[in-house]
Amino acid sequence: LQMAAKWSYEDIKKNIVDQVVNKKKRQSTEAPSTQGTTKRRPFFGKKQKKPLVKLYRAPECYTMPINGIHVSLPKGLTPYRTQKLMMVRILQAIIRSQNALAESPTGSGKTMALLASSCAWLRAYKEKRLESKESCPVHSSPEYRAMKEAEMADFLTQPVESQLPTASLSKFDDDDEISCIRDDFDQSMIRLTESLDEDFVQPKKQTSTKADKLAKMVAEEMENFEGELTPDAKARKEKCTCLSKVRIYYGTRTHKQIGQVVKEFRRLDHAPKMSHTILGSREQMCINEAARAHTDVTGACKEMITNGGVGCQFKSNMKPNFERPHATRQIIRSKGADVWDIDALVEALGEEDGPQLCPYFSATRILTQDADIIFCPFNYMIDPIIRDSSDVHLKDAIVILDEAHNVEDICRDAASFTFSEKEIHDALTSFIEKQEMVRREILDQSKRLNGEKKEDAMVDYLEKLREYAKALDHMVTTVSSLRNWLASVSDGVRNPKENDRFDKGTSTSGWDTLWSSLEQRKLIFDQKSEKYTNLKEAMFKLVERDNPEANNFTMDNFKPTGTAIVCVEKFLYFLFYFTKEDRRSRFRLNITVERPTEAQLSMEAHHGMKRIGGTQPYGMSSGPRNQLYTSQPSIRSEQTTAMDLFNSYSARTFVDPKNMPTAFTPIRHGFRITANMWCMSPELAYMDAFKDCRTVVLASGTLCPTETLKTELGMDFNFEMEGEQVIPREQIFASVILKGPNKTPLRATYSNSNEEGFLEELGLIIRSVCKRVPGGVLVFFPSYRLLDRVYEWMFQATFIRQIEMIKIVVKEPRRSSELTEIMSQFEAGIRNPKNFGPAVTGSLMFAVFRGKVSEGIDFTDDMARCVVSIGIPYPNAMDELVLEKKKYNTENATKLRILNGDQWYTSQAYRALNQGLGRCLRHRGDWGSIVMVDERLAVPRGQPAFATSAAASAARVSRWIRDQSVNYDAFNEFEADLESFIERMTKPVKMEIKEEIKQEID
Repeated sequence: LQMAAKWSYEDIKKNIVDQVVNKKKRQSTEAPSTQGTTKRRPFFGKKQKKPLVKLYRAPECYTMPINGIHVSLPKGLTPYRTQKLMMVRILQAIIRSQNALAESPTGSGKTMALLASSCAWLRAYKEKRLESKESCPVHSSPEYRAMKEAEMADFLTQPVESQLPTASLSKFDDDDEISCIRDDFDQSMIRLTESLDEDFVQPKKQTSTKADKLAKMVAEEMENFEGELTPDAKARKEKCTCLSKVRIYYGTRTHKQIGQVVKEFRRLDHAPKMSHTILGSREQMCINEAARAHTDVTGACKEMITNGGVGCQFKSNMKPNFERPHATRQIIRSKGADVWDIDALVEALGEEDGPQLCPYFSATRILTQDADIIFCPFNYMIDPIIRDSSDVHLKDAIVILDEAHNVEDICRDAASFTFSEKEIHDALTSFIEKQEMVRREILDQSKRLNGEKKEDAMVDYLEKLREYAKALDHMVTTVSSLRNWLASVSDGVRNPKENDRFDKGTSTSGWDTLWSSLEQRKLIFDQKSEKYTNLKEAMFKLVERDNPEANNFTMDNFKPTGTAIVCVEKFLYFLFYFTKEDRRSRFRLNITVERPTEAQLSMEAHHGMKRIGGTQPYGMSSGPRNQLYTSQPSIRSEQTTAMDLFNSYSARTFVDPKNMPTAFTPIRHGFRITANMWCMSPELAYMDAFKDCRTVVLASGTLCPTETLKTELGMDFNFEMEGEQVIPREQIFASVILKGPNKTPLRATYSNSNEEGFLEELGLIIRSVCKRVPGGVLVFFPSYRLLDRVYEWMFQATFIRQIEMIKIVVKEPRRSSELTEIMSQFEAGIRNPKNFGPAVTGSLMFAVFRGKVSEGIDFTDDMARCVVSIGIPYPNAMDELVLEKKKYNTENATKLRILNGDQWYTSQAYRALNQGLGRCLRHRGDWGSIVMVDERLAVPRGQPAFATSAAASAARVSRWIRDQSVNYDAFNEFEADLESFIERMTKPVKMEIKEEIKQEID
């Protein structure tokens, strides 16, 4: 040991490598024959190709100095002017720890600019961070280095199998919590030991050693440290001069967009120096066939990996060798996936020739430990419930929100909470069922202890049962009070009309009504109160995992459903926001009474839910079996308490839950009641998520108008840019039609939508465009109502039949499940038009702004040669949420320095308009036409366009469209110019085809 303490790093490294080499030699000489063995069945039942081990070759790149940072760009890429400007603004924001807004049209290289600039800064920062470690009085001290050398000597004397899964633990480990990094020596040793082959380690038992528990505790503290530092740790923190750790979180709206971003990241040479991972769901990453066979993959997975479940081999394969990131990354790289998206990760870790690891836990729990850049959807950062349950830590992070035009709505939704009558019923039913089971078990175990020799395990089990009973008491009390509260606040709300299946009875109240009604039921308690703490601890108690050895005394049978836990968790998060004095005024209470749909009634009547091997059913959001718990009208009485409800159960003889009634008795017969706690300000969720970030960048092709972003989010944006369109002007035809073919002024208002003459003008315009434009034509309407009105008129006037001679006509479906089929029809008419008729030239789609088609789908090239926008898509003026938001902004405009209600309302309309118009023109070589049908969008000539009021104005249209728009007062002039543009754009293509035919003939 004394000699080992004097060994150098190279000696230690050589010693371990020699052990590995010798072990592998022995294995190769002693390896038994594999002839006749059964080949492991690949996941998904697919035959897997033998993976090829590839060495990573970084793409060829060159560097461009910007703001003192060497930015790496793909070889051959000459950045557009807009890209350069964006990189300058982003680097300025990051260097100064400030925030930025960046609007850049689709096709202008926005994603590459975001990645190249942020990653270049982070690489340079990581080098500075290492230098700061060398000069840190704590980490460069002789005591620290002597302690590390002693640790390595002790590490070397241990058996190799014990070296692998154990992290270095010392009195200096809290330095990582204060953002200090380990030195090169320690880091190299960790990577070296983690990269050992899995067969080099003896299988570990399921029991946890004291060292493992300590390692886990330290790791958790490093990630989520919230307690007080010890005096020694405080002293070291004050002396430490190390730079803090910085990560990049790159957020997109969907996982599909993440794949596109990773594709751009692959073009850069950052992969060897920067590690990445992707946060996703089990539905996207699970490779267990048994779990994927169920509609609720998440529920199935959780059921399988509980102690009472059948287990998951892919998750078990991660122990112990692949519980740290380096070893897992080595496996992924060995499959040729150096820079991977979700599909590549699933394929690499599911290969039958490898250890077959769970992609979900690898990506979201293991690879996050050392990731420099993390790709994830917005809600993983913004939604507090998802953020706290995921490995997301935004302190000092650089956050990029791509396609952030809807970030306000996402933030308002994240801080708004909905509680349905059915949800509360199912939660209460689950808690009471488990409460009965625990009480019965306590009685049985108490009798057994009185008659038998007391064993420590039995005593501990009984004590845990009592803790469970106490936790369930808290849950039953809270949820039953919540149910009684919902019954009382819904008393004055009218029922829906008899003959209107879309009608709802609604009532909206201010924050003071919400506060007083909850206070009356004793449901108001802030984070610092004992009641809040007790409820939170009770929730944690009910979800904590059992000791794997305690199979005879497991608590899994008494765990409530996930639906029940989520119900309480949501309420705690709501109280977190609402009980803060400066936040409560930003909430509104909405109560909705509606008739249940047939689908809802069918779901409620269905109880035959399949199980995998645990105790809890899953597959339905309603949780466990529906049990009758409130058949008496007295339950609605304000004097009824949770204890009354509990006593009504306790007084009976215990009944097996399988034999209990399964009916659901609503508060109001024949109707369903929902409580909505609406948040009026996106600032609550936004600042809660990003207040401690180094830099936040909001980027999109359609951020304009930006007034609401700068006023509503509560954050200062010091840098702002509005990029230019990189597509040449001659490839863009932008127009505003002021009058129709019959010279009727065009203004798509609610009143005009009922005018026969206005509908005829729209039909004539759409037919005219379809005759002249090849490929795909998209027509966006402000609402489904106007879309249906126009389509019905065109159908009756035979316009639809005429258009069907030259276009495949489809309508955007209201149901998301039908969109795939509709898009297939739309694409088929464009890819193979002659299959549908000799005169067919493409497809026509009727769609709505803010719908499924207006964003998230890439209509490149022939998919959208023309976008027609009808009117200005203002939010539904009759929607109570919209009305309340307008009212809130008007009341608080001066105090909070936000837009008034009308200004906010108008900004929302133009952002939706710009998003729809952006479906056309997706890259530099693309071409297309934009036709805006509404005289209010006319671009004033000879004078600047400003939008200082709430009135409709072309100034709020994206600049690249506004600068090229032409106003057409005469429709025949519009037709002539459009026809000329189309002929010019298609003529070169026709000449090329003729030349190819001529060459073939020759």
